[in-house]
Amino acid sequence: MAPAAQNSQLQDTTLPTLPKPPKADDHGCIAEAKRLAQPHEHGLAAQALLEWEGLGGNIFCLTTPPHVWYSGWLLDWVPQGMAYALDKLSPSTHTFHLPGDLNSTAQMATMAIPILLHCGKLRPSENNTVTNDVNLARSEAHIRHLLEHVPRTPTGAISHYNSIATIRAESVFSVLPALAWHGMTADDMAMFDRALALWRTYRTELNPLGNSWWAVQSCALCDDPGRPSCGCLKRRHITPVALAAAGLLRLLGVVKYVNGLARQEQKLQSRAPSEIETFRGGEEHALQEEVIRLLEVALDEQAVDEETGLVLHWLDNKTTPRVVSVGGTALLVATIYNLVMMIPESASAFKPQLMWANKRYHAVIRWLDTERAEREGDRVNHRSCGLYCSALMMMGARNNPRLRQVLSLAGEGQQNQAQDTQQRGESQQGEQSANSWAGDVDGNIARNRKQKAD
Repeated sequence: MAPAAQNSQLQDTTLPTLPKPPKADDHGCIAEAKRLAQPHEHGLAAQALLEWEGLGGNIFCLTTPPHVWYSGWLLDWVPQGMAYALDKLSPSTHTFHLPGDLNSTAQMATMAIPILLHCGKLRPSENNTVTNDVNLARSEAHIRHLLEHVPRTPTGAISHYNSIATIRAESVFSVLPALAWHGMTADDMAMFDRALALWRTYRTELNPLGNSWWAVQSCALCDDPGRPSCGCLKRRHITPVALAAAGLLRLLGVVKYVNGLARQEQKLQSRAPSEIETFRGGEEHALQEEVIRLLEVALDEQAVDEETGLVLHWLDNKTTPRVVSVGGTALLVATIYNLVMMIPESASAFKPQLMWANKRYHAVIRWLDTERAEREGDRVNHRSCGLYCSALMMMGARNNPRLRQVLSLAGEGQQNQAQDTQQRGESQQGEQSANSWAGDVDGNIARNRKQKAD
């Protein structure tokens, strides 16, 4: 077996303690995330950076109230990064129709979440009451636009576009968490429950065949006169699976948090659960099962490019540019790590998924390592805010202290350490190969620089 093939099979089951990166991370993700073009990209970058910096309390995987204080540099940049989008999405001017993406409704949804994160309930302060009121009003205007002015599909799903009634997997990632977060922050449980009802509608639209593969979009666009059908409901496409799993996990995080508050209140008042609380408990279980099912699909061996270790964008087309696969792979890895943090009791049973995620993590890092990527010719002349934001979410989840705490309590630490020792020995044997990517990230970078100097 060739060294590259041998190294690609290494079972990386460890979660080494990685130092928290400085402001400018080694792989340039933060800088690239700021190279934005459209308003919704500012919202996406703000979410990724808040997750990256708020390692003590992942904002979508709530086990405790997310009263996380972020560093000064992040708080200085996020409002600046959102300023352009907030101006374009002003409730006073009603400029909700934006250029690009056929006036995508995801513009509002991706902006609503970081706006909410600056509200007083999530970042308490005596000096920001006015700002919080303004932000909450902005968020509510965005949400109301989604609910009242955006077209609906026949099943009642909120369209991804302002101009045509069809939905995309991005809606699951952005619209559902935005509705749930606003409902929780504004104490609007009716809106919160509407988000819970909508996720099943989205599943009906994007998975009409009843299998485990969600489609990238419903086919309203494909069925227009003169437009040939793309067959997107039948092709296996990993990106919508990643988007759906990540979006539903974020929704699940809010549901678990709200249910936890309800259970505390029930205990204090010594009363039985109400009908609505019972409904939310059922939805919590259903969401958890759906996320796990989606992640199992992502582990399909046919979904991975053996050469790169990345998840294929289309399973029936291996010629898609490699850059397209990086974002989906990173998002899947982040979702697996976040699921383990959210549901600690699943750590032992989820070991195969963790092993898979660790290998994919190193594949993404390898691509992001500019020196290696340029030397191996893997990098293409293409920039994507979503790609780098997904990578930030992945690295933020892996570096979260809670992840290692959960694995340690689950008894994974010692076993992983023994396996890591064996793997490092095997990795050194194939170190001369340019395609060797398993092992410690910082170690790889140091070795690359030394080889270049020699």
